[in-house]
Amino acid sequence: MALFTLENVAFSYPEASRPALQALCLSIERGSFNVLCGASGSGKTTLLRLLKPSLTPRGKCTGTLLFDGKPLSGLSLKEEARRIGFVQQSPDRQIVTDKVWHELAFGLECIGASAETCRLRSAELAGYFGLSPLLHRDTHTLSGGQKQLLNLASVMAMEPDVLILDEPTAQLDPVAAAGFLSVLSRLHRDFGTTILISEHHLEGVVPEADALFVLTESALVGKSPADTAQALFKRRDPMFRALPAVMQAGTLSNANPCPVSVAQGRAWLAGRPFSAPAFPAYKKPEQKPLLVCKDAAFTYSPEAPDVLSGCSFCVYPGERFALLGANGSGKSTLLSLLSGLHTPYRGKIAIDGQRPGARRLAVRTACLPQDPQLLFSKETVAEELRHAAKRAGLSKEAAGRQIRAVCTDCTLPDELLSRHPYDLSGGEQQRAALAMLLLSSPSLLLLDEPTKGLDVPCKETLCALLAGLSRKGMTIVFASHDMEFCAAAADRCALLFDGRFALCCDTRSFFLQNRFYTTQTVRLAQGRGGCIRTPELLQALVPEGGGTP
Repeated sequence: MALFTLENVAFSYPEASRPALQALCLSIERGSFNVLCGASGSGKTTLLRLLKPSLTPRGKCTGTLLFDGKPLSGLSLKEEARRIGFVQQSPDRQIVTDKVWHELAFGLECIGASAETCRLRSAELAGYFGLSPLLHRDTHTLSGGQKQLLNLASVMAMEPDVLILDEPTAQLDPVAAAGFLSVLSRLHRDFGTTILISEHHLEGVVPEADALFVLTESALVGKSPADTAQALFKRRDPMFRALPAVMQAGTLSNANPCPVSVAQGRAWLAGRPFSAPAFPAYKKPEQKPLLVCKDAAFTYSPEAPDVLSGCSFCVYPGERFALLGANGSGKSTLLSLLSGLHTPYRGKIAIDGQRPGARRLAVRTACLPQDPQLLFSKETVAEELRHAAKRAGLSKEAAGRQIRAVCTDCTLPDELLSRHPYDLSGGEQQRAALAMLLLSSPSLLLLDEPTKGLDVPCKETLCALLAGLSRKGMTIVFASHDMEFCAAAADRCALLFDGRFALCCDTRSFFLQNRFYTTQTVRLAQGRGGCIRTPELLQALVPEGGGTP
C-alpha cells in the first residue's frame, strides 16, 4: 500500500509568474527507498515540504495529497511530528539545543514522552548511530558530518513511518557523505523505514534505490533506476548527465542489466575494449605567481589547536585552483585569509606582492561565501544586481549592459529578477550571488562550495563560465566537495589535511593518485587510459558518443 499518494498536485508561490509544481502525480510505497533529483529550481524542495505540513511554504496548493490513505491535511501536529521525519540540507538550521544528548531527547520531550522513555531511546540511538562518545559535547563543536548524523538520529527517535531528506549531504565531504548514506541504508534494511531523499550526487544513493524520480518542467519520470535512465536517454533529457558514470556508460552501451554500482560496473567493464583518448601533459605556467602563501598558520582561539599550520602554495594568473579536504580541514578558513577577512598569526600571504585586504591592493578580489544569503540585503534580485553594479562604479548605462551579460553567463532568467533572494532555490541563490560578484570584474575570484544546490547542466555552465573567465586572465580559487566538478573545472587541485597540503598537483595526477577523494570514473576505469571524468569514460567506451544528451 502506498504511504504517500499525490494526484494532480500543483503549487504556486504568491505573485509567482508560473507554478512551482503542476499536475504532479506520485506514489511512495511503504518500506521503499526512493531518490528524487531534478534541475535547480525544478521544485524538489517545494515537493518535499508539501509532504510535511508544518514545513509547507506559503502559497496555493491544489490536488489530492494522501498519507496512509487519508488526507495529509488531517494529521494533527503531534501525529505529523511522530510519523513524518524530515532532515534538512543545512544541519545548523535544524539543531536547536546546546548539547548532543539534549538534541536526542528534544523531539520526544516535545510530544510528551516520559523521562524514562527519553533516556532509554537516547541510549539506543547513541549506540546505533555511534554518538556515545559525543553525548556531552556542545553541538556547535561538532563537524558537519557529526551534526547531520545527530539530526538523523534525533528524527529517528520519533520512530517515523517515513523519513524525508532534502539534500542531506550537500555540505559534507565525500567521506562524511558516504558514512551518512551508509547509515541511512542500514536504517532502511534494519527497520524497513520508508525513505524519500532528494540528492544531486547520485553515486551513493542510486545503488540502494527502489525507485528514482526525476522532476522536470514537463513531467515526473519515476521508475526503477535502470528504467529511469533509459527513459531519460530516450527523451534526450539533460538530467541523464546527472546519473552516475556507471549508469550512463551502461545505458549507452545497452548493458543488460544496467550496472548501478562501482562493483557492478567494474565487473561489466572488465571484458570490454577500452580506447581512451590521449591527454596532454600539464605545463607549469611560466609567469610569476599572483598569489603566494608561505608557512601560513591560523587559529580562532589561543586555546584551540591551529586550523592551518605551515600551509604553503602559490597560484598563477589565470589559473583555476581547487581546494579539497574533509569538513573542518580549513578550506573556508584559508579562503578567509586570502580575502583578507582574517590574518595568519605566522607566515605570509601576498597577492601581487601585497597583503590581502590592503587598502591600496591593486588586485580586485571578490569572495562567494558558502552561504550566499550573507550577500543579500535588498528586496529583489534585480535590486541586488543594481546595487552591486553601483558599488562597482558602473554608470547606469554600463550597469544595464553588464547586468544582462552576467545574468546570461550565470543562467539567471528574467523571471527570477523580480523575486526576493530568499525565495529562490539554493542553486538559484548561488547563481544570483555569483552574478553580483562578477559585476565588479575581479582579478581574483574566491568561491566557497560554488556548486552547492546546482544541477548538472548548471554545473556545466559554471564550469564553462570559469574557463572563459580564466582565459581572460581572472584567477580563481575555489573550495569544493564536488569531485566531478573539480575534475572538470580545475587546472590544479590541493588536498588539505592537518593544517597543510597533503597533495598539490595538476588535476589529472591528483585524481589518479587518490582513492577516496576521486571521481567514480577513476574507480570504474581503474586508471585505464588516465580517464578522470565521465565524458572521457563514455568516449573511451562509445567513441561516437552514443547519442549522449
